Amino acid sequence: MILVVCLHPSLQRTLIFSQLVLNQVNRAKSVHVSPGGKGVNVARVIRQLGGDALLFLPLGGAHGRTVRTLLKNEGISFSPVAISSNTRICSTLLDSTTQSVTELVEESAPLTEKEMASIEKRFLSCLHKTQWLVLSGTVPSGFRETIYYDWILLARKYGILTFLDASGHWARNALAAHPWLLKCNWEEMEGILERKISLLEVSDSLHALQNRGAENVIVTCDGPLAYARVGDANYRIESEALQVVNSIGSGDAMMAGIVYHISNEKPLSEAIRFGMACAGANVLTECAGEVRPSDVYALFPRIRMIPI
Repeated sequence: MILVVCLHPSLQRTLIFSQLVLNQVNRAKSVHVSPGGKGVNVARVIRQLGGDALLFLPLGGAHGRTVRTLLKNEGISFSPVAISSNTRICSTLLDSTTQSVTELVEESAPLTEKEMASIEKRFLSCLHKTQWLVLSGTVPSGFRETIYYDWILLARKYGILTFLDASGHWARNALAAHPWLLKCNWEEMEGILERKISLLEVSDSLHALQNRGAENVIVTCDGPLAYARVGDANYRIESEALQVVNSIGSGDAMMAGIVYHISNEKPLSEAIRFGMACAGANVLTECAGEVRPSDVYALFPRIRMIPI
């Protein structure tokens, strides 16, 4: 089983407009309400691919109850921890004319000491049932800055492969625990290494992330392009340009595809190509973190992984 941790979930609203104009009344032509958060997206795509994932997340208030219902309706297996504060709402605004995407993101209320203790206790219980662990997204206020580091060390103690998708100090701290795979985007890579990075420096930067502790590294870019360091080799991963509907959640879909493929005993190089196909399939759908398997398998043979 794949355990997917989402410490910062949301109730996601995706509003689609014919044209979005600032400082005017804008009427959405359609609205989709779904469970949100990076880990939620990962778990959803794994399920859509036919994989076995358990989503671990804190939920509270009326919004949290709605998320529970929506997860059940989607058939996503989950282990919730009850908290007192209302689960946040995040909104995505899609402009059909310009293909622009605007995100409105709420922050969560800080967790209490009792809630954090309950989350850690439940995590330990879930960890004993898994072979692969995904830690994805930001962490709500209140948690110690080493939470991902601590959980990766625990997972490695039990021989569990760990997959990390985090940014800033959460990622910098966690890398010292040696996750098996780090996935980040270009901006997040710059944040982790605390410097601006040019394309000419990509190979050195991948190596630098590995030196920080990641065994393998994937860095996604805008559009159908990513870079990877697998062992001691660097690669450029290319896909064809697609007609983008909504690019939000593409990195999460990529992580889901990689973990799913690894759980099916495929080599990492092939899993990265499969993950890139999942990222491409995600941009073809209106809702974040959603793929059609037919799109994934159509794109998969067309993904190129080139040594650099």
